[in-house]
Amino acid sequence: MFLYDVAVPEMSLNNLTYQCPVEIKTGVRVFVKVQKSFHAGFNLGPSKNNNLFPEEKIKNIEAVIDEKPIITPDLWDMILYAGHVSLCGASTALKVILPRFLIMGNKITSSPQNFAFNSKNFREVDFFNPIDSERFDFYLSELKPGQRTLIMFSQKKTAETFFDSLPDEFKNRALLWKA
Repeated sequence: MFLYDVAVPEMSLNNLTYQCPVEIKTGVRVFVKVQKSFHAGFNLGPSKNNNLFPEEKIKNIEAVIDEKPIITPDLWDMILYAGHVSLCGASTALKVILPRFLIMGNKITSSPQNFAFNSKNFREVDFFNPIDSERFDFYLSELKPGQRTLIMFSQKKTAETFFDSLPDEFKNRALLWKA
């Protein structure tokens, strides 16, 4: 039996450990059971928890969705890095970055090149203003309906205040991650 760490984006959980009788490539999507329902997850590679659980207590990977990873290695590395530096984990990074149909486990027919980096679609903005209200106004001006945006705060209280000030059109689709 092989043990794998799996990120389940729909649930935004910490990585979970599952077993499978066959070897699975890192980055491949799998179906796993979480509590009483099935969810798509991404294989993060061999488990780092090999000796922590008795084998009979580890759940099985129910099905392998893809034969090979559906996203490019560069995007995979960027997702893992974003989850690590944002202190939100791979599950949340996958949920924020990938289209919903991928994290739900839908079959795809296109090749990974469809998900290649396009500098017109991604950008990073560093902005500093010590006055919260002016900084919040800038953040709001950057938010666009239907566009995914990650805004990071160094202080939890400031993040909560900004989140509370969001208009309903954004707040209803926003996630406040308190690490």
